[in-house]
Amino acid sequence: MRWRNRQPNTRSPTDNGSLNRFGGLPEDSNNVNAEYASSDLDARHRLSVTATYDIPGIKGFGQALEGWEINAIVSYQSPLPWNAGDGIFPGPPGNNFGGTAENSDRWNISGPASSFPSGKTSIPWCSGFDVDMAGMTTTGGVTCSYASVYGGVPLAAAAASAAATQCAADAADPNTLKVGGCYASGDGKAFLTPNALGQYGNMGRNIFRDSGFENLDMSIFKNFKFKERYGIQARWEVFNVFNHPLAANPYGAGGFVNSGNLLNAAPFGSARRQSAHRLRKPARDASRTEVNLLTNQIGRCEGNSPLAPAG
Repeated sequence: MRWRNRQPNTRSPTDNGSLNRFGGLPEDSNNVNAEYASSDLDARHRLSVTATYDIPGIKGFGQALEGWEINAIVSYQSPLPWNAGDGIFPGPPGNNFGGTAENSDRWNISGPASSFPSGKTSIPWCSGFDVDMAGMTTTGGVTCSYASVYGGVPLAAAAASAAATQCAADAADPNTLKVGGCYASGDGKAFLTPNALGQYGNMGRNIFRDSGFENLDMSIFKNFKFKERYGIQARWEVFNVFNHPLAANPYGAGGFVNSGNLLNAAPFGSARRQSAHRLRKPARDASRTEVNLLTNQIGRCEGNSPLAPAG
């Protein structure tokens, strides 16, 4: 949307969806139809609004009260999907619970996939399950932790106990749970447990979504006119005005950064970021002044765990 003399004039919304069967190695090469899901670039909604406002001026000394202009660009994109599969640790060939050696097993999920968002902190991972003589899961030695920008953080004992109990109840196979552990959503509404030996899990491809993209850029222009033919424009520009991190996907979307990311022990679902701030002022030429706030997100996860990006 553009205001020139307070008249709106530009706006660009987009609304669509994208489905396909392609996104790295399939879980079962003999059944590629099972891979049909939201594509890695499936952003359902995009909106870009541009506004420019010429501030009414007043004639005065040195044109100080005239020639001012304010600009803004607002960008929004709905969340992109990302995928998770079992195929890194302790591989190769990975856990290969399904027995296909595809290195892309998808686990079982109970609860809504929306409870597993990607972000600055990972999704808690629980390990230490055991199997007793009767073939039942025991949870006495289970610990749960998640990764943050400050390192690994253990869950409180009560939360870890509740997560372990639910994972044990949901697990399709005590033996694969012992090897793979499980993931518990932060809201306690959903859990990921390994598929049983010789079987596939119920997770579909690209069922997870990131947190979307929201951004505001602004600038202020000052125009000086000399006679009728000449002019100078000074600009002050700020990118990502609120300077908030925009985390990249752990894997699976056009916005993921490193195809080797591990959705692992603690860092499953996390995306680390790096921020840089640059202030640049030309020493002698004051015709242009810029402030660039650059935020780069690197969806990098480190460590070992049974669950890894499929592909």
